[in-house]
Amino acid sequence: MSDEASDNNKRALLQAALKINLENFNRGMFGWKGILYYDWQMSQLAIKINHFINEFSTLNIIGARSEDQKEIKKIQGFIVKKLIDRYKSLEKSMNEYDRNYDVFLRTKNPDQLRVFLLSAPDMFNNIGCRISAITHITSYWVFHSKNHGKNMDVSAAFDLLRNFSASLMNTYDEFP
Repeated sequence: MSDEASDNNKRALLQAALKINLENFNRGMFGWKGILYYDWQMSQLAIKINHFINEFSTLNIIGARSEDQKEIKKIQGFIVKKLIDRYKSLEKSMNEYDRNYDVFLRTKNPDQLRVFLLSAPDMFNNIGCRISAITHITSYWVFHSKNHGKNMDVSAAFDLLRNFSASLMNTYDEFP
């Protein structure tokens, strides 16, 4: 029997033991793999966030009036706070995953794995949406600062800040 056939056999046995239909089993396994990837990405994400916050605070706005400067500082504070909140929310989700998986390993209760696999696609999607907002901002900032430096005219600054704010907002958030 080939390795692939053996792997398919093992997957079919696990699926049957967990009493999950094939579609949900495949979606659960895909979600689980995605969660593992995001877990691996978390340490790099923290480094990118710290770099962004340090660089973002030194943004030099050209042509800004006093009231513009105040508004820009307020929006920058909002963005930094929301970015940190998003990351903490991600950490909480990843800790929840770790707890659920640890319970399965300790108890060896297949129902725990079954429940996790059934929830993995939604968890993967939820985590992915939050990570994408963060990576959009940190990646765009690297691109922008390499091409334009830390100087920006007031109009471009407000456009950039609106874009970053919108990336981090949920429907219940209020723009500053």
